[in-house]
Amino acid sequence: MGYGPNGFVREFRSKLRADARSLVEIEVRYDVADMALEIIATNAGPNEVDLTIHANAHRAEGPWLVRVPSRGRMSRRWSLVASHCWYDFTVSSADLQRRFAGRIDNGEDGFSDPAI
Repeated sequence: MGYGPNGFVREFRSKLRADARSLVEIEVRYDVADMALEIIATNAGPNEVDLTIHANAHRAEGPWLVRVPSRGRMSRRWSLVASHCWYDFTVSSADLQRRFAGRIDNGEDGFSDPAI
């Protein structure tokens, strides 16, 4: 678990398996100019993986179900304009859980977390 300023949170949980059917990596990218967040999942394993992306706060819609092909990748993007650049997402599968929360700092005056 990691915590930092602007509500920055990263949590990582995984099950280790000798017969790794999937090797999934999750990456979060900020688009400061458009006030958007992108989640990218890359699967280096031999089998496709189903992931669930859940908004823990700041959004009413979801969860989103996505499939990452074997040796492939997928991405999903959300505008953070309505939440004043705050985000809180969990990405999970049968073998992993990753939580990403915080606020994109765009250099302008910010707002307190609207979910508090």
